[in-house]
Amino acid sequence: MSGEQEDAHEPARWQRATLPMIDMLPVDGLFENNTSVNASDLGDALYGKLKVIGDDAPERPLIEMLASIFRMYETPNKTPPFGPMVVMADGSRSAAPDDFAGPLVEVIVAVLERIEHPVARARLAHLAWFLERRRRDEGLVALRAYIDIIERLDDGRLEARGERGILGVTGHDLLRMAFAVCHGLGRPAGEHDRLQELAAGLLRRVGWSDDGFSLRLFTDLALDERAVPPEDVAGIVETFIERTAPAPSAGSDDYPAQMWLLAARAHKRAKDENAANAAMIRAAECYAAHAETFVGRPHGAMLATHWMETAIATLHGVPGIRERRHKLRHRLIDMQGAIREDLVPISHSTDISELVEEVRAKFLGLPLGDALRRLTLIAGSFPEPEKLEEEARRSSVEHPFSSLFAASHMDAEGKTIARSPSGGIGVEDATAESLEPTIMQAESIRRAFAARAGIDVARVVIIAEHRVSEEVVLDLVRHSPAVPPHLVLTTTRGFVRWFEGDMVSALYILTPLLEGMVRHLLKQHGHDVTTMDDASKTQEDRTITALYDAMRPEMDAILGRAVTEDIRRTFLSKLGPSLRHGVAHALLSDGTPYGDDATDLPPGTSLGSM
Repeated sequence: MSGEQEDAHEPARWQRATLPMIDMLPVDGLFENNTSVNASDLGDALYGKLKVIGDDAPERPLIEMLASIFRMYETPNKTPPFGPMVVMADGSRSAAPDDFAGPLVEVIVAVLERIEHPVARARLAHLAWFLERRRRDEGLVALRAYIDIIERLDDGRLEARGERGILGVTGHDLLRMAFAVCHGLGRPAGEHDRLQELAAGLLRRVGWSDDGFSLRLFTDLALDERAVPPEDVAGIVETFIERTAPAPSAGSDDYPAQMWLLAARAHKRAKDENAANAAMIRAAECYAAHAETFVGRPHGAMLATHWMETAIATLHGVPGIRERRHKLRHRLIDMQGAIREDLVPISHSTDISELVEEVRAKFLGLPLGDALRRLTLIAGSFPEPEKLEEEARRSSVEHPFSSLFAASHMDAEGKTIARSPSGGIGVEDATAESLEPTIMQAESIRRAFAARAGIDVARVVIIAEHRVSEEVVLDLVRHSPAVPPHLVLTTTRGFVRWFEGDMVSALYILTPLLEGMVRHLLKQHGHDVTTMDDASKTQEDRTITALYDAMRPEMDAILGRAVTEDIRRTFLSKLGPSLRHGVAHALLSDGTPYGDDATDLPPGTSLGSM
């Protein structure tokens, strides 16, 4: 990154490049005999030259500017078409297109007029046209340079690092970049026709190779750019499958399935639904055969389950295969039964003895009223959502592999009940959805500490020193604004059972009441918590899930967003303990009521509102 990182308040040295510097430098000679098709190799060559000239050399800013331009990486399917090669956790980065806006565009265009290397011409002209779209001539220069690069790569005059010829990722990306420029210029006829000829010719060539990966690349390109009629594309792909793909029963990998999905996409584009459905069925059978290869292997149950799920998902929307899909679902359940045997528990122990003794000391000898009052405060305040998100982002930066990959969340039977997306590799890549698993994990640890080192310790001391009768708790509950009058006795019974250590009764009594408490608070604040069926002229109370969907701002205003988020993560979210769903549908195990999430229930919700 030499020459690219400077004081944040000062421009980088290469941003001081000027037109007179061009006369000091034999620009085109910089790349003499360079046969690389990769612009970054040109940048490396320039950085090599910087090592042999002095820091005070007058042409140095210009060389650094060109090196920075060539070192940006290509993004063929995105805007802008180039991006910084390096982005640091603190937000600092290497050069990006916007850094060259303004007077530097004139310098870029002046250099372009003196340079012949097609890779350098394509990068400079494309950047100038992207920054100032009025420069149509530079856009045409970029388009023609890309076509020149593709032709030279094909005939061997240029080489792609780590690849053999044009039938690879580099050739595909060059065509994508060229098509993007061509579309931006309004598809000039000569250049657009030439690009379509190239895309069609490369697809037909790769169709007679044995490279399935390249076939996927150029099939998608040909379909997207309409370079080949879709029915011809389908024929090319199916001929390729017949020549190269192993039989589905071999189940060696998912390669055959990927090929059939390509054929299905081409048939759909050709509006041949019958052929598309047939190809989808073939793809699904390949996935199912692949799943069977993992059955019985050490730690193979999750892979078998994954591929069988993929097979079933592939058949979604395909008509006439209901019975087959039913059989695959039964086979999936059989495979899921072996997952628990493959899972390895991971644990970490923490000594909380000092915290336990500290809490015990605070409650020993207190009168019952003071002890109950202190109990409602022992868990502390709920963390603010903004702080949780900030900490999750920091964690994803410090431990990138913890959120780099998408995750599947399974229940006790091995069924996938939720999926969370990848958090990416940078702070800007992380979304609220991708951060949710990290927040859930942190909150689970917080609840565990609150329950084991605080709430449960206080409960044991209180019940050992006092008789917590229904009469005592009833007197408190009836004054709680959260508890509806018609549920006072039931709520009291739930809390008393919790104090007595009957966690099963407490969980199954109090969890359903949470919905009634939220609804009661909304009604007290003048909100309508019902839905109206105009046709039947009937009303129905909203469930708590419906309340979250329709009245979240009102709930936040009453309870505070920190509390509503905690309720959602503990009771409703599939990524968390999902206590409400588990209680309502008898999905919890016998041990769940004695876990940390359930133990934290009463003080963290209803009793805390008293």
